Amino acid sequence: EEAAGAPLLSLSLGCAAVLLLGTQSREDEPVPLLVRSGDAIILGGKARLAFHSMPRIFPDTAPSHLTQSRRGCLGAGERTATEPALGPASKPAPAGDSHDSEAQWRHQDDEELTRRESAWLQDHRINLSIRQVFSECDNDA
Repeated sequence: EEAAGAPLLSLSLGCAAVLLLGTQSREDEPVPLLVRSGDAIILGGKARLAFHSMPRIFPDTAPSHLTQSRRGCLGAGERTATEPALGPASKPAPAGDSHDSEAQWRHQDDEELTRRESAWLQDHRINLSIRQVFSECDNDA
């Protein structure tokens, strides 16, 4: 990683967890920090290269807006902003296809997916780390 001196931004979603933040030496005792969903941590300077880990996740601590199924949030025929108009190409449309039956089929698939996502987030977390990898940008590309 060329730009190891650039700060790192860490965003947490889901269950709370313990972050152990050390120094650049494994001999130093790390400091425990409680990290909750929505927290953002910036590691810069000496902290950027510090040893760190998340040894403990606290199940059932994710915010309810992440763990409650969004079942019924969309009406039949409505789509999320990122959902394609025709649904997955790999799944054939139901017999006697009409816009309403296709929308109902797609809506049932969406409900099942959100139930699985919601259940998974009840005892897991997602950490998104954003960092600069290269020292310079090649603007000529």
